[in-house]
Amino acid sequence: MDTIILAGDQKKNIKINDDNKAFLLLEQKPVIIHVLKTLLFHPEIDNIYVVGPKERLDKTLKAYEYELNSSSKKIFTIEQKKSLLENVLEGFYCSIPEYNNKTLSIEQIKIKYIDKAALFLPGDIPLVMPEEISFFISNCDLKKYDYFIGITPENVMETYYPETQSPGIIMAYMHFKEGRYRVSNIHLARLFKLNELKYFAQIYNIRYQKKIKNIYRFIKYVSDAPDTFKIYKYYLCMQIALFFNNFKLKLFSDFFRKFVPINEVETILSNIINAKLKTIIIPFGGIAVDIDNEKDFAALQSMFNKWIKKQRDFFEKKAPKL
Repeated sequence: MDTIILAGDQKKNIKINDDNKAFLLLEQKPVIIHVLKTLLFHPEIDNIYVVGPKERLDKTLKAYEYELNSSSKKIFTIEQKKSLLENVLEGFYCSIPEYNNKTLSIEQIKIKYIDKAALFLPGDIPLVMPEEISFFISNCDLKKYDYFIGITPENVMETYYPETQSPGIIMAYMHFKEGRYRVSNIHLARLFKLNELKYFAQIYNIRYQKKIKNIYRFIKYVSDAPDTFKIYKYYLCMQIALFFNNFKLKLFSDFFRKFVPINEVETILSNIINAKLKTIIIPFGGIAVDIDNEKDFAALQSMFNKWIKKQRDFFEKKAPKL
């Protein structure tokens, strides 16, 4: 399966230490190199398309080619566009030969490759492990669905929490009836079957819902979406659950999240994009850990090797019951 890595540094992308997250040094290597090394030797991954600042990507890949060239897979770098959605589309299009050699129009490409699926990952997930990708792909039933989003349970993410003598990262969660889940950084989609991707792009830009202005923008953005009343209902319940959870009032948080079943949210999102969407619960945490701020990156730098070891030990045992 072709894989698109999003490593852009457009205006809406958060920079850490005033730099693109994909190029931050971790164990003396850029984060993007850690990600690529995992993907290059994965049997289910075909070609890899990295969308970002092309000149800098090319220089970085050249500097570490001795670590990357032992794989037969090809890495293609693509100049970033102005937005995340444009980068997603450009990466997907560039995986199609007729787009690159301009032998078919965009409409002809969409018709011919309507069933083409690809994997989408960000460039700032250095803890990602091959087993996580295999688990996700193996649970994506493309006979029934068109778009898959990975989510990881809270109990799995506790591995990365701060300890008495060690730094850590406390994640943000979606509060569902079935539990609290971190939205993982992995998607698989038949992109040409999805409509109204503008909603996803807009929501991504306002993903930090602790900001009042982003809450207002969310309400405004989905005002013309299908099932608006249900969207507002579930959104309100999730926000209230989050509010109480932030104050460690789990009893109240649990009460409100019970009104937000995952399958109902899947149905609403499916109606918005006019395609069948499915969440995949991933019992591993590395793929859900990205770099959101300087504090989290400092914790990642300090704990990287320990967390990698924990993950490898975990894969040798039975996954926890979800």
